[in-house]
Amino acid sequence: MFSAAHSAFGHGGEVLATAHVTDDPDEQSREVIETLELESGTRTVLHRGPVCHKSLAVLGPGDVVALRRSEGYAARAELVRHTSFETRVLAQSRTLTGAHLAATAYGCVVSLPLTPQLLVLKTTGELRQVDLGQWALSTGGPMAVTPRGDRMVLCDGYRLIAVHATLGHALDAAPVPAEHAPVRELVFAGEDALVTAGRHGGLVLWQLDADGMRPVASRDTPMLSQLCAVPAWDVVGGHAGSEGRVRFFDPWRGLAPVDAPPAIVGCARRLRAVLAAPGGRHVIYSGQLDVDAPPRRRSFAFVTRVHDLHHPGSLLRRSLASLGDAERAALVRADGDNPGVRDLLRLAHVMATRL
Repeated sequence: MFSAAHSAFGHGGEVLATAHVTDDPDEQSREVIETLELESGTRTVLHRGPVCHKSLAVLGPGDVVALRRSEGYAARAELVRHTSFETRVLAQSRTLTGAHLAATAYGCVVSLPLTPQLLVLKTTGELRQVDLGQWALSTGGPMAVTPRGDRMVLCDGYRLIAVHATLGHALDAAPVPAEHAPVRELVFAGEDALVTAGRHGGLVLWQLDADGMRPVASRDTPMLSQLCAVPAWDVVGGHAGSEGRVRFFDPWRGLAPVDAPPAIVGCARRLRAVLAAPGGRHVIYSGQLDVDAPPRRRSFAFVTRVHDLHHPGSLLRRSLASLGDAERAALVRADGDNPGVRDLLRLAHVMATRL
């Protein structure tokens, strides 16, 4: 089964990295780290070894930063970089235990929950340490990156800090409401809209603008994990472990609960994992999606499907006024099977440009 906890998109969502376990009887090669370029379908295996990886961040095709547990009796957490040519240990320390990784437009940020520090890795390989004490954060914790990848929000559970993704200076700060603390996860629902999930349940929508970073809506929910946002569908989703399913909410209607997006193919109530790249064009989801299929296709197996947000069929289901530059360009590139479809696509592009 696809696991959102052991997968990650690179900035822009063109490359997906996964860590998955195979049926190989050799314990030393059961776990596989690979990248998938979704446009071309190119898969690149970067590493085979024992099951020890915890989280991933993608720097590019065939280039993944990962947190893993080192081998041996005195095992420690390691930050490693897997490429098509080598695996290199970037750092090794007990303070890396439980670290959070996030890809940005400039590289990767590693938040350390056992100490008020984080690591910033550039795509060039330069690694530097940043002191979070300067922003009154007690530890590293969950973080979220904007769709453009140039800004992010850091959190120690009780305080939010908006910063430039190069970690040069803070842009804004806000305390977490006492009834919502500590924050468990956060995700951007748009360039200036952030959603946080509390460790004891509940969602809060934050607005980031000239007036600062402030909460504008909240919603009581079960405890949610694996938060993801799909701005093209106007939803934020999270896995409700107490219910064994993925729940969806509309950030623009006060985080109101909504049904699964109609673009999801299969039995939505058996959905178990959803992963979307901020600002990216693909959504990956998994679960027992064929339990309601006709008898000949009915199955209780876990399946994984990919939705391309730039496919003409996907674009034409959305409000044309909401399409951005990349999506309008996708309409131009699209080619229908017959003249009528091509005319429809051209008309949609003209209307999207003028709205």
